[in-house]
Amino acid sequence: MTSSRRSSAATAAGCRISSAATSTRASGCFAREQRELRDRFKNVVGIDPLETVSNVAQKNYQRWKAVQEEVFSRLPGPWGKSEKE
Repeated sequence: MTSSRRSSAATAAGCRISSAATSTRASGCFAREQRELRDRFKNVVGIDPLETVSNVAQKNYQRWKAVQEEVFSRLPGPWGKSEKE
C-alpha cells in the first residue's frame, strides 16, 4: 500500500496519524477501526466474529486440557499419577 493510500485510509477512519504520532495514538486508532469493522460485520451477518472465535478457542482449550490430563494420568513416574494416588 502506498503512503498516499495509507494516509487517505487513516483519514477516512478519522485517524490522522503522522510519522511523529505516538504508538498509543496509533493503537487507539487501530482499536477504534477494529470495533467499527466488528460492529459492521455483526450488523450484516448477525454474529459477532470475536465472540465466535473466542467460543471456539475456549472449547479447543478445554478439549486439549482434557486430552493432556488423560495422557499424563497414564504415564508412569513424575509426569503421571503416582501409585499411591
